[in-house]
Amino acid sequence: MYDLGFEHANCPGCVKGGIEHWIRVLIVMPDRYAYAEQREQELRADLGDVSILRDRRNGGNRPMSLEELRHRHEAGEDLQPTLFEEQGCAFCAA
Repeated sequence: MYDLGFEHANCPGCVKGGIEHWIRVLIVMPDRYAYAEQREQELRADLGDVSILRDRRNGGNRPMSLEELRHRHEAGEDLQPTLFEEQGCAFCAA
């Protein structure tokens, strides 16, 4: 995991990971990213507009799905990091 550029070797697809973490998963583990994106879409179908990421551009704070993140990354958009970045949760910091 460290050789792939992750800050930790615990959860490659951590729900507490930020935008940078998930872009790294998309790049180096596209199958894992696709699985997480599919599962998130299933959850959104049941619960509505929820997601593990937040779009905080321009002072906003709205859900941003993994699908949206992937499309924005593929379009070459400059993505601002979230508060968690790659650190993830307290379990990852150990």
